[in-house]
Amino acid sequence: MRLQEFDYHFELIQASTPEQFDTVHRLRYQVYCVEQGHVIPGCEATQKESDDYDDFSLASYLIHKSTGQPMATVRLILAAQTRLPMERFAILRRDERDRIWRLPRQCIGEVSRFAVSKKFRRRVAESQVIHGITPDNLFQRGNRRWYPFITIGLVKAIVQMSEQQGITHWYALMEQSLIRLLKRMGIHFTPIGPAVNHFGVRLPCITVISEMLDSIDRLDPEVCRFLTEAKPAAPVMMFDSDPR
Repeated sequence: MRLQEFDYHFELIQASTPEQFDTVHRLRYQVYCVEQGHVIPGCEATQKESDDYDDFSLASYLIHKSTGQPMATVRLILAAQTRLPMERFAILRRDERDRIWRLPRQCIGEVSRFAVSKKFRRRVAESQVIHGITPDNLFQRGNRRWYPFITIGLVKAIVQMSEQQGITHWYALMEQSLIRLLKRMGIHFTPIGPAVNHFGVRLPCITVISEMLDSIDRLDPEVCRFLTEAKPAAPVMMFDSDPR
């Protein structure tokens, strides 16, 4: 499938209504609790996965148009509103801790709950990882690279949400295998501390969005155009709570 066909197969939705957030939380419950077996207090009764960070986050999800099923989701936690999970759970290098404090908090977001439903991870290898990326679905045919389009759609969602909020830096707690595979797509996340156990073994990482997009553009300008193409502006979310 070519990127021009993305809109024919998928619909990218930024959650803004209670019903849409309900879809996000039910999808996260399916992936994290049912498929991955994580026991999260309170989730089984509601069949939704949510936490306090959702109050300070934007979230998006992908719909598979031919079936109408939600297939993947991601959220962006806004550092201006709360202490990030990475700051709570990871042991960062001293220079990176200093870097976080030097950056304006409103420029930082943490990529979180990047998950693809098992129904749409058809290959055996894909079914074992919630992000749905494996070496087999990152390959080159002739002079063209082919990508996992669900993943590209989620990255597009994060780019759009970041642009709305003026986010320039992404932090994330990521699997080491995902860091390597994203690098092959031109998406470079730099580890900034030792691994921690947070929904599995994760490395704290950072990327500068402008540098990431430049890297993707050098690798494949078509993908960069897809990620950055204009979209009607969404309402800016307002938060009343003080940062924690």
